[in-house]
Amino acid sequence: MIVENQQAVEMTTIYRDIINGTRELMSSVLDNKLNNVMKYLTSITVVMAVPTVISGIYGMNVNEKGMPFANMPYGFLIICGLTFLICVVALVILRKKKML
Repeated sequence: MIVENQQAVEMTTIYRDIINGTRELMSSVLDNKLNNVMKYLTSITVVMAVPTVISGIYGMNVNEKGMPFANMPYGFLIICGLTFLICVVALVILRKKKML
């Protein structure tokens, strides 16, 4: 009877350790997935911040002499093109670093 009781205690300890290991493994997998999602969302935020900053600068009420391309007839299109180009460069850099 004592031997059977000790074996039951040992089996309970083994099963408890297996369950704890499985729980820690699942927690690690979920944390890794969350880290990947946060990395992806951060990359998108970096790319989307560029047009926001540029439009915020050009939306200020400042003298036209200090703003590049402000007096040119196609200044708006040039600024939009440069903004798009900067966003594409940021996307390429982030893709090379495997952030997207």
